[in-house]
Amino acid sequence: MMLMLRARVPERANWAAFGPGRMAFPMAARAFLLGGPVRTGLEDNLHIPPGELATETGPLVARVAQLVELPCRRVSPARPVP
Repeated sequence: MMLMLRARVPERANWAAFGPGRMAFPMAARAFLLGGPVRTGLEDNLHIPPGELATETGPLVARVAQLVELPCRRVSPARPVP
């Protein structure tokens, strides 16, 4: 589904994808593989790993960073959201 939707986004347009709960990490991986930005936070997912409650965003960001660094990409430093 995401591949089909990504194909409909105009060239050079900004886009993002996310998944709530147990779909947070699979959706982050899919967005990354399709060339999109990756984001995560407590508003999307409260557990890392499954069954372990996250008390702050840092462990979620670290997990997503692991996902995107596996295919040999580097993670950009975090920027404050305006």
